[in-house]
Amino acid sequence: MALYFKTIRSSSSGNCLALWTEKSHVLIDCGFNSQISCERALGVHLHDCPQPNAVVVTHNHVDHISYSSLRMLEKYGLPLRIHQDSVNQLQEKHFRGRTFNGLKLKPFSSDGFEVGQLRFQPINVPHQAQYPTYGFMIECRQKGLWYKVVVASDLYDGQALLDYLVDADFIYIESNHDPDLLSLYPNPNSRFHMSNPRTAELLYNARAKSKRMPRAVMLGHLSYIRNETMLALRSVRDVFRQAGRKLDYKIYVAPRYEASHKIAIIP
Repeated sequence: MALYFKTIRSSSSGNCLALWTEKSHVLIDCGFNSQISCERALGVHLHDCPQPNAVVVTHNHVDHISYSSLRMLEKYGLPLRIHQDSVNQLQEKHFRGRTFNGLKLKPFSSDGFEVGQLRFQPINVPHQAQYPTYGFMIECRQKGLWYKVVVASDLYDGQALLDYLVDADFIYIESNHDPDLLSLYPNPNSRFHMSNPRTAELLYNARAKSKRMPRAVMLGHLSYIRNETMLALRSVRDVFRQAGRKLDYKIYVAPRYEASHKIAIIP
């Protein structure tokens, strides 16, 4: 049974990731600026895979969950999973006085939870202090073997992730900005996000500690003004080359405003 991943959106304008098997389907984040754009993007995506079992939210920034997205989740009866410590903030920031009585809100704890065949372990990562933020280690058992996916969208330090990245089968990780472009176009919020060199170093350290390579890695959440696809890729390649180690896995960059291609984690 196959396991697939793709991004539907991946930028500061909106984030939505998809992970699914033939029987289980999860969206990670659902940040859209209008109900129309949310419904259109998800409608196109759903031609490829089953109806989602749940939407799992990393944190309450508007590019990861929004009032418009909540309206669509309520409309289609999709359960929303968010950390129990973030529920009040979700209501205060995004409900806009609406009761959302039809929203299937199912908080999770730091102990983890399951959605169908997918087992989630939340990982608290450093981002903006007032917005508790979580990456996820997601495990899926197929044919007696466990496969591991790690997703981390918004963070500024990857140390808490490192051990989870070791021997992962697939990694989606933020590579937000290039330091030189940031110096040309300053943004104080960039300090809450991973630079290309920091992401590259994290990936190298994870590979150095791993017994086997991942099937693929995808870099995401690239800044429109302060990053470029080739700069993000070059940072990873440079770190591996300077350390005298071959970059032995496929590495992709998520498109900002449209869906990526589908990656088969388990063919």
